[in-house]
Amino acid sequence: MKAVAFSRVGGPEVLTWQEVPEPQVGEGQVLVRVEAAGMNFGDTIIRSGKAPFPLEFPFVTACEASGVVERLGAGVTGISVGDRVAAPLFLAGRAGGAAAERIAVDAALLIPLPEGLTFEQGAALTVQGITARWMLDHVPAKGRTVLVHAAAGGVGALLVQLAKQEGARRIVATASTAEKRAEALRLGADVAVDYTQADWSQAVKDATGGLGPDVIYDAVAGDVRKRSLEVLAARGTYVMYGGAGGNAYEPLDAAQMAGLCMKNQFVTGFSGWLMFGDVRRVRADLTALFEEVRAGRLEVVIGARHRMQEAAAAHRALESRATTGKVVLVP
Repeated sequence: MKAVAFSRVGGPEVLTWQEVPEPQVGEGQVLVRVEAAGMNFGDTIIRSGKAPFPLEFPFVTACEASGVVERLGAGVTGISVGDRVAAPLFLAGRAGGAAAERIAVDAALLIPLPEGLTFEQGAALTVQGITARWMLDHVPAKGRTVLVHAAAGGVGALLVQLAKQEGARRIVATASTAEKRAEALRLGADVAVDYTQADWSQAVKDATGGLGPDVIYDAVAGDVRKRSLEVLAARGTYVMYGGAGGNAYEPLDAAQMAGLCMKNQFVTGFSGWLMFGDVRRVRADLTALFEEVRAGRLEVVIGARHRMQEAAAAHRALESRATTGKVVLVP
């Protein structure tokens, strides 16, 4: 069997389509033929050697997939060979393993993929859909003016749509290209700002009547975080959930801390990993998200498709921040 794996950390070039051991189907597990695997920015962090946990080599990339059930292990009920399923491997505490021809998964973790949803949509929604949904539960957008950075990315595109559904008063989106800004507007943003321009923070202030956004959802960090805190409204909340453009864990300086105190502002982080152990909630929320997609109320934007053998190109695209929506690997 083949999988996308690496035997040493490094750049995208360490990813190869290589032979790996056939997965063993244990009691309570099923064998799934993978039809799509979702790529996340976190996969590039793991591959580059920055993961906060040790790796066992060869390490198979990606932690979410969808496909067709091929075989049932002992004791499995309620699932049949031929069923279409989403397989969120992260629910088993696995940070990888999905970008393979076949995977063995605990049957209790599988989520039926409704008719009308593609395998690509199923693989695209598990990590990023739950991240967007739970982030809005963590810091709601209803009745607030919100700023969504990287609004045409995988999580950002879902955040814009879900915040709109939730009743955000106004959604300001940032993106680096005209095409991405147009996409954010199409998905429901009220204003789109180019955050590669020196005056982007003033444009955000102007778009919010000079008050600044009540909530900022930021996966970019770096200088974007610094400028975001400068425009955050009084009593506002800044949510950090990634660092695609800089160090997300860089300490705040004294001036920033003073600003938070004087304006009664809040800074919070968000990571789905803390909550992914709640299997029942993940299954329920993903089932609801799948239904939203099936009914046409939520769009999963697939920005790029790569063959499994082209996984290195997928990682390069993610790291260059040139992608729109979700990047998926297909057989």
